Amino acid sequence: MSDQDPLEYLNMTGQTRPTLCGPDPVRSGYCSQDYINLTANSIYMYLSILIQLYLYLCTKMNSTPLQKVNHKNLQDVVWVCCLGLCFFQLGKCVEASLVIKRLSEDVYPVSLIEPVLTLVSMLGSLLYFYSCLSAGHIAALALIPAFQIYILLSNGYRMQEYNAAGLDSSHIKLAFSMASTFLLLISSCCVILIIVLNTITRWNQKSGQRKPHTPSYAYSFASANIISKLTFHWMWNLLWLGYQLPLEDSDINPIPPKEQVKYQFQKLEKLLRSGKGIILSSIRFNFGLVFAGGLLRLIADILGFSGAIGLQIIVSSIQRQYNQTVDEASNSSKFGEINLDTLKQEDSLRIWDLMINQEVVALFVFLASLGQGSTSQLSSHLLYIAGIRTRNALQVCLYNKALHLSVGHRDVNKSSTNNSEAGTGIRKQRYKIF
Repeated sequence: MSDQDPLEYLNMTGQTRPTLCGPDPVRSGYCSQDYINLTANSIYMYLSILIQLYLYLCTKMNSTPLQKVNHKNLQDVVWVCCLGLCFFQLGKCVEASLVIKRLSEDVYPVSLIEPVLTLVSMLGSLLYFYSCLSAGHIAALALIPAFQIYILLSNGYRMQEYNAAGLDSSHIKLAFSMASTFLLLISSCCVILIIVLNTITRWNQKSGQRKPHTPSYAYSFASANIISKLTFHWMWNLLWLGYQLPLEDSDINPIPPKEQVKYQFQKLEKLLRSGKGIILSSIRFNFGLVFAGGLLRLIADILGFSGAIGLQIIVSSIQRQYNQTVDEASNSSKFGEINLDTLKQEDSLRIWDLMINQEVVALFVFLASLGQGSTSQLSSHLLYIAGIRTRNALQVCLYNKALHLSVGHRDVNKSSTNNSEAGTGIRKQRYKIF
């Protein structure tokens, strides 16, 4: 039994083949891809830092106003995809650290360094994307899809290896690689679309009349990206100014055109003219804000249960580990005939194994608490915006209706004519409640 082939033994016992780089001949074949990824991530970080330094110097030395990058919807999709990529890559790092901790010297440290460096590169992509958007430099964005396409190809190669090793969708490596591939494909396509569409727009502006420069607004919620909305980064400058000096009207002016009462009144009045009623028109008037606020509030309430559920999982995991230690002590000689200590434990954890680990659950509870605070505050802000807009628009509607009412002395000879005209005017300004 001691001369049995390791791969043959794994096939007999139903275990998966190793998928981490190590000194064993079975593991050595996975080292080349790890070292290639280390080199690629290092080159990407080096280039991104140099380009960001160049953009910073150009921004400081250039006195002309910067051109804004359009297509906010595509930008928000890229932000969400990049955040999702960081989340899945963090899961890979945690899974690799747990496996290496269990296998100790049977694998090389590069098995953990490679996913950690990839996570750092993905976090750097967020900062690099923000720097390019702030500087208005479209050509510099081409580095992001180039890096993401490489990671996409690397994930495809690794998924083939994982399938050959016997991993299924319940294993973290394969499941997170599939999810990352999907997000990488969406993100790279969106960045390429942003580059192409903004290049066409700027080329048309050069050939035709240049659009006037839009002023910067203190209240920039509508133009902020999704991460800035979640963290309230868009109002940090205003908060810092209010911390140093008392705020004045000139500090918050000018107000964006779509946030002014005139625009909100015209929008609500158009809905009221359709005869849907005040309540239904008010809901349609701010349907996006109300729906997003309610959805974020639901997410915040769900994340609020993470503390209680996490505590239960941690206690159950400790009890399970104690029972497992007792069982292993009683069955220590079960595999005594075969010296395959390195290969009898799988290199890839399953999703359930990750969910019952107390360190992972504690990290998830911490991240869930941060997410609960962000989503709760953003939900309140969205509902406040909807309420303020509706209140201001309704006040103007009531004032506009009052202007059409007959007030003061009326001429007796023209009473019938005025009564009919006034009645017509009142009927035109009469709004249904429902």
